[in-house]
Amino acid sequence: MKMKRNKKSRRTRRYLRLFALLLLLFTAQGGNVVFYRSRILLPFTLHFSESYLLLAPGDSFPLEINGMLLQTEFASSRSMVASVTQNGIVRAWKPGKTIITATIQNRNGKKISCMVQVAQLNRTELTLAEGKSARLFLRGLGLLPLDIRWKSRDTDVASVSLFGRVLAVAEGTTVVTATVRGKTFACTVTVIPD
Repeated sequence: MKMKRNKKSRRTRRYLRLFALLLLLFTAQGGNVVFYRSRILLPFTLHFSESYLLLAPGDSFPLEINGMLLQTEFASSRSMVASVTQNGIVRAWKPGKTIITATIQNRNGKKISCMVQVAQLNRTELTLAEGKSARLFLRGLGLLPLDIRWKSRDTDVASVSLFGRVLAVAEGTTVVTATVRGKTFACTVTVIPD
């Protein structure tokens, strides 16, 4: 009986060590341990260099398949929002959401995908009289307003609320920015006398 417990405890310790080693290997990135990933991508599995992209109209981004040279065929579910070349370069056209899919020919038609959202501010220039207000918002994102960080470079000229409402304070010009998921969108606000 004592022998069985010893074997069980040794086996349990081995599994725990193996789990800790795997956790360390597959979650460490540049010295920072990442615990928020929804899935662990093993180095030998096929996946895009990015699983999600946020772009502005006119932006382009090269998608790569984890460094392998494979015969692939790229496609976009909504090419009016963002298109993709056969080299994997994604080009954003107008606000919306699309899925880029790569079909890998020499892997029996295996498919991998990347979600692309294209966002744009409703205005890039805004002129307001002192004391007046207007609302800015991002087109193409299905996010709550709290996910967007609004900021005014000069709050003496114009201030902005958490929900994108711009209030003209005094005469002058400033830039109001909206930052979401590391991408910044800007609007030039000019305040004129009332």
